[in-house]
Amino acid sequence: MPVDPTPRRRRWRWRRDDERRLSELPRALRLLLVAAIGVQIALRATAPAPAARAVDLPPPPALDALRVIGGGERVPLATALVLYLQAFDNQPGVSLPFTSLDYARLEAWLGRVLDLDPPGQYPLLMAAH
Repeated sequence: MPVDPTPRRRRWRWRRDDERRLSELPRALRLLLVAAIGVQIALRATAPAPAARAVDLPPPPALDALRVIGGGERVPLATALVLYLQAFDNQPGVSLPFTSLDYARLEAWLGRVLDLDPPGQYPLLMAAH
């Protein structure tokens, strides 16, 4: 079977054939749409600017609760906890150095991760840094 050497161009359409045009909607529905967009713009314009503030590291969850949450899968849960802990210093609008964290809580988190995955070495590497 011969192959056509010139590729066909696909024409991109704004709407599919089974979609209605906006002008086909009832007038009340169009007005409701415009009002909803206006309310959204007004709410966003009057909302206070988000304030960046640092949040303290919470205490780690209990080991039994973590085992229930993990459903018997300890290594993926330990990895998720390490990723949460590693990303904790980058909070919205604030970048915290690990030196500003409470070291007792940080040590408790790393200990929890080691309790879940004893052969894992990444919490020890985090503690070394």
